[in-house]
Amino acid sequence: MTDGIKNHLPVIVLATLVCAATTYFILSRFVSGTVSISLETFNALVFLVPCVAMFLGTAIIAMTAEEISRQLYIVNVVICLVAGLLSMVGSSLWLADPGIASQLLANSPEGTVIVPIYNAPIILIRDVAAFFVVPTVGSIVGAWIGSRLHPMKAKRSGRSKRKK
Repeated sequence: MTDGIKNHLPVIVLATLVCAATTYFILSRFVSGTVSISLETFNALVFLVPCVAMFLGTAIIAMTAEEISRQLYIVNVVICLVAGLLSMVGSSLWLADPGIASQLLANSPEGTVIVPIYNAPIILIRDVAAFFVVPTVGSIVGAWIGSRLHPMKAKRSGRSKRKK
C-alpha cells in the first residue's frame, strides 16, 4: 500500500462507513414502508440508493485525496463491489421474507412475481456492471472537483513512461 493511500485511509474508512450507514438507513425505511410501495418501485430503490451512495462515497474519497493513483481507484472499486454485493444479498433476504413480499405484491399490478436475484441473470449482470461503472464515474468526478479545490498530483505507472 502506498503512502498516499495510508495517509488517506481515515477518509476512506469514514466515507465508506457513512455511505454504508446512510444506505442501510434509507433502505430500511423503504422496507418498513413496504405497505405503500410496489415491487417495481422497491426494486428500483434497492438498485438506485446504493448506486448513489457509491457515487458520492467514491467522489468524496477521490476529491479529498492528495494523489490520484491506480491503487486509489482499485480501492474505490473493491469497496463498491463489496458494498454492492452486500446490498444485493440484503435485498434478496428482504424479498425472501413472506411479510415483506406479500405487502409488495399487494401494491403491485396483478400477475407480478418476485424473482430472486440469483434467478435473474440480466439483473445480476446489470447490478455487477453498475458496481464497476459507478465508482469509476465517482472517482473521475471527485478527482476533477478535487483538482479544482486543492492541488493534486497524479501518479504514473512505471510502464507508461516515455523514452527520451
